[in-house]
Amino acid sequence: MTESPKAKYRPRGLFLVFLLVSLLLSGGIWLTQHRQQPLGSRGGYTLGNDHSASQNSYRVLDSLPPRSNVTTEQPGNAGESTADDQVNHRYLKLTLIDQSGNSPGVVRLRLLLLTGEKHAGMPNLVTNEEGTLLLELAAKIDGVIASSNDSRHYFGQATYLLSHELDEIELVVESLVTVELSASYDDGLAYTGRVGCFGNSIRPTVSDENGNWKSGGNEFSVETTPCPLDGIRCTDFRLIFRSTRPGYGNYVESIEASQIYEGARINVIITPSKTPTGGLELDFGDQTWEQGEPWYYEVLDLTRDMPGKNAARMNHPPQDNKHLVTPLLDHEFSVRVTYKDLVWQSVVSIERGKNTTAKVEFTTGCTAGVTLLDEQGNPLYGAVIHLDSGSYEDYPATTLAGSRGVSREDGRAIIEGVSSDVRTLVVEAQGFEPQTVNVVLSPGMLSDIGPIHLTRAEGVVTVRLLNRRPDCGYTVMLIHPAGKGGKSTRTNVPVSGEMVFEALPLRAYMIATTYEEGGRIVSQNITLSEETKSAVVELDVGSLPEPTGK
Repeated sequence: MTESPKAKYRPRGLFLVFLLVSLLLSGGIWLTQHRQQPLGSRGGYTLGNDHSASQNSYRVLDSLPPRSNVTTEQPGNAGESTADDQVNHRYLKLTLIDQSGNSPGVVRLRLLLLTGEKHAGMPNLVTNEEGTLLLELAAKIDGVIASSNDSRHYFGQATYLLSHELDEIELVVESLVTVELSASYDDGLAYTGRVGCFGNSIRPTVSDENGNWKSGGNEFSVETTPCPLDGIRCTDFRLIFRSTRPGYGNYVESIEASQIYEGARINVIITPSKTPTGGLELDFGDQTWEQGEPWYYEVLDLTRDMPGKNAARMNHPPQDNKHLVTPLLDHEFSVRVTYKDLVWQSVVSIERGKNTTAKVEFTTGCTAGVTLLDEQGNPLYGAVIHLDSGSYEDYPATTLAGSRGVSREDGRAIIEGVSSDVRTLVVEAQGFEPQTVNVVLSPGMLSDIGPIHLTRAEGVVTVRLLNRRPDCGYTVMLIHPAGKGGKSTRTNVPVSGEMVFEALPLRAYMIATTYEEGGRIVSQNITLSEETKSAVVELDVGSLPEPTGK
């Protein structure tokens, strides 16, 4: 009997089918195994202090997996293993409701993921229309810090520790309103200028192109009357009008909760100050300016024991070649203005309730150069040469003509626009001890100080916060005792409540702490010296007032 062609090839065909099925099954098993691994197990994830959370550490879900695959809190006797002990990942269901118990609709919010003593920020998130947000989190996530980032809804920052495979959190949000602000002086002139807001959740800046609300701190600008204000809580708060008009100064208006509702009009009449301040008008005459070249001014109060300083970098030429610095007390001030390699310096007395005019006549300034090295002779990048102005430098530093020069990668730093009567300059770098050097400067010439070797700073300060609120975050700063400089040391306090600052110059400090969102501070002054290179500071934050929204 003759074998048919189909029968001849049937065994080979069966073998190919068997091979194909085997490959599909093995691929399915591989996919299943990897799908069941916790988030972050493929490639891992790292949470660092003040870093953004890895995309592998969380995932936004449309719905929770089947109930049988999610274990909520299970009672168990001591020593017994519950389902939570075998958790590979966590689920978080965050539900927002308004003060009536209803859904507020879509709300924008921000979450920080906690793992150990570190936290990492996530991108701004959005709930669904029912006010619910579902997240799948990596197993190592210990908790979250939630805060609102929405122009129409508000809730205070809150910390939640996660203990089960599924944690359900319910947050009550307040509805924010829009009001109109109408402000004028007592003679009817409309107010324009800066306004500070304290005790409310006012959002002084508009949302970005993605609809995320950008914080503007506690300040906003009034350019028209009436001025619409978005993001207002129905609570008591204060407005501080920072008037530049002679005789007025800062004017404080207290707003009561009963005055706040959607569409309300807030009318404010600004009256003269009981202790009027003055101002300084800088008149530049016929000075010409190059587009894009900044100019700088520094106004130093000579009357106080600890001189106050008003300094700024201006990126645009002054309007009508005049610039007003205000408010200033009726004190004597040292005033310095620099532009490129030009400098003007004078002492001016300010009269109360008046603007004092000073004619700015630039002369050619002096220039000093230095090469800054460590103890081994390696160049220091970002090191600073500056005038001794009685304040601490903030890093990373930026060049400021007439005040500060910052070193390049080769350690070379140049300071321009210095007055010829300057006799000493200070050189320093972050983590090194500052040095004061004597100089002889000549107008229009470069005075080379030469190479200077800086020594490592050895100061250590341990800060412990006592009586912390479990639902609040805190920051710590090491600043000048008069509050001038050092704010770049501001650091979020870890969960343990203890911070260690190392490589600090041996000098006096104010150790200050407050809530992460700002507010009143608790502080203590210390002095590090050759005899006392380390210090432990305990700050009782239990005396801080309850933060707004808690």
